[in-house]
Amino acid sequence: MFRYSRARTRAFYWRMGALVMFTLSLAHLGWMHQDKIDLDNALLGWQAQRMRLSSWSTSGGEEQVALESKKVHWCSPTEYLDGEWLLREEEVTLENIRATYKYTELGLLKCRAADEPRGVEPGPDDPAAWARILETAQYIWVPKSGCKQHSWSKWNFAKYCLRSKGGCSLVGDSLADQIYTAIWASMITKGDGLFKLHGSPERIFNITVNANHPGAQMLAEAAGVTVERFNRPIFNFWREHHLVNREDLDAAFVGFEGYEKWVGGPSQAESGWIWDRSSWHDLWNSLLAHAVEFVPRSRDGLVPAEENSVISFSSGPHWTPVELWPQKSAGKVTSEQIFHGYTAAADRVIQNVTAVAQEHKVLAWWRGSTAAHPQCPQYTEPENNRTTHHSTRNPEAKEFNWDYFPIYDHYVEDKLVQEPNAAMQFMDLWPLTVTRPDAHLKVSTDCMHYCSPGVPNEMLEFMWHWMVLEAENDDYDEFP
Repeated sequence: MFRYSRARTRAFYWRMGALVMFTLSLAHLGWMHQDKIDLDNALLGWQAQRMRLSSWSTSGGEEQVALESKKVHWCSPTEYLDGEWLLREEEVTLENIRATYKYTELGLLKCRAADEPRGVEPGPDDPAAWARILETAQYIWVPKSGCKQHSWSKWNFAKYCLRSKGGCSLVGDSLADQIYTAIWASMITKGDGLFKLHGSPERIFNITVNANHPGAQMLAEAAGVTVERFNRPIFNFWREHHLVNREDLDAAFVGFEGYEKWVGGPSQAESGWIWDRSSWHDLWNSLLAHAVEFVPRSRDGLVPAEENSVISFSSGPHWTPVELWPQKSAGKVTSEQIFHGYTAAADRVIQNVTAVAQEHKVLAWWRGSTAAHPQCPQYTEPENNRTTHHSTRNPEAKEFNWDYFPIYDHYVEDKLVQEPNAAMQFMDLWPLTVTRPDAHLKVSTDCMHYCSPGVPNEMLEFMWHWMVLEAENDDYDEFP
């Protein structure tokens, strides 16, 4: 009760003082946070770390660190998810929000005021929006057992991805986009930064290392790879809503009344949401065709091991009749028919990933659905005991196809259990999200996406933690 009372008190003062805070702080933010992420400081820290490691190697320090590391109880994925949202020890303010969430000056801070009228588009200086950004950013996910979590950092993430042939990849829709946004918001800076972001009209996005940056060589040495690895992305986001080619969908839906096969045309159907081609499989295979050349790493002179090429998938919100069916007969489609298409797509993705894993080191997940909460304006704080997305005021309230998200998840999770040879694991994101009905992006119209930073960042932290648990190398908790 004390924590929630304190949250309400904070919320009152945030709303009352948001305009003053914004006016006094905005100019200060730019130079202060630019200084926080200044690479020269990072490189000096990295050099100091290297000197300390060198010193420890002559005094038994490395052996002591190794012994202490063995005593740490790192969370299993199950332990990690058995947690709760607690107020951060340090209050998040306009002055420290970027440092708290590891955001660069380009990272997007997005959330809309709870009482914002439908159809209103506030300006970037709206004090009510800034107040709600701060309200939803006050919480952190904490495992109840007290087990330790690996903390995401762009440096260690880059090292891991450089050590894999295919890098690290996300495939999915706008919900996956929120995790992708949390990644680039922590890596991409103004000017000629160490990391570069690339995009295309086909919604193919990736992050590469800028080989001309002064820190590039140090990153290569820390990762134990040659600079030739910089010619390929370290991270990819392939924006796809249904994960398969249109002919795969046709094969799943053929025979159902009113369905018509895809007959070509533009790259999107009349709904504007579906693509006739799925690109992730070909793009991923093209990256996996290149081996990684390893050299002794600067940390200890040892040659690192190749890491798994990481890929994760999600799909759900776009499995609707208006997107998948001819518009003239969309009203006749049943949920069971749509579910049949979903299961066919999931089966194909699992089959394709498993085939790739026969020849390459792969760590693959099917990311479970993130909870969408009907009538979300009623919530003002996390609800750690919540397990269902249904509205508290009206449990019968329905919105879109949200009730099917758990059904989709159960199908994939059960399939992966029943097929032990499938080269994919199920990543459950429900506990992290169902407990945050208060943190949706725009409660007047959008109770599915989440404010940023906040919940998407915790999903990234969980994914990173699991990556490190299954890593071949042990240097992902070091910071430059």
